Amino acid sequence: MYSLNVLERLCTVESGLVKLQLDTCRRRQVAEEALQRARRVQQVRQALAATIARVDSKKRMVERRAMLVEAASSVAEAYALGGAEQSPAGVEAATLVAMRRRVRQARIIVEDLRAMLARERAVCAVSLQRVFPMEPDGAKWTICGEGLLAADAISTRVASEQTALALGLVASAVDAAAKYLNAPVRFPVVVRGPRSAVVNPMSQTLWPLFIGRAAADRGRLRTAQRMLSVDVAQLLARLGVDDVDGQTVVANLAQLLMAIESASFA
Repeated sequence: MYSLNVLERLCTVESGLVKLQLDTCRRRQVAEEALQRARRVQQVRQALAATIARVDSKKRMVERRAMLVEAASSVAEAYALGGAEQSPAGVEAATLVAMRRRVRQARIIVEDLRAMLARERAVCAVSLQRVFPMEPDGAKWTICGEGLLAADAISTRVASEQTALALGLVASAVDAAAKYLNAPVRFPVVVRGPRSAVVNPMSQTLWPLFIGRAAADRGRLRTAQRMLSVDVAQLLARLGVDDVDGQTVVANLAQLLMAIESASFA
């Protein structure tokens, strides 16, 4: 009997060791995935900085060309007007023609800059799609392979942490997309990984995108998810997209990035 108790204890210890090894492997895998995501985010940030520098360089080049054209036009007009005495009506007509020419040049420059900015935004949107891959999984959507549940559907701690991680990824992508579009969102996001939050600027209240230990956190998460959905819908409306699914924020985010990419071809 004594030997059976010993064997049972040994089996219990071995089972505990196996579980500990599995937990260690899982934590190591999660840490490696987080490190890979951090590296991809850093690459996107570096690409964004390079894109901004490239856009600034092209903008300065276009401005220099416009200044050269304007200077040449001014010299030609001054030479034409200085060649002979002209009437006041003739001087006024020549000035009006010169002003119209400058307006046309300014419009051309603005259109060129808009097209250039749209192309660079498309490049950034493609980079975001690579860093935060989103795809449907049955009736739901995943981001970086992580599923997102509604606040009322979360029943376990594991599901809570998975949803917090997914919402943190969504918040990071929404924050980057808002910066690309130069469009401040109605409810600014505070990016802190799986402990991200949404801010209500009217009351200066921070709404967490995760469930803590408090009993009221589930309701606060529900409100934060609605605020995040409003931000994505706002950015979609800025691009002229009104067909928004009010239940799936990840699907709307994927639609937003595709809309930014397709805007460069408009």
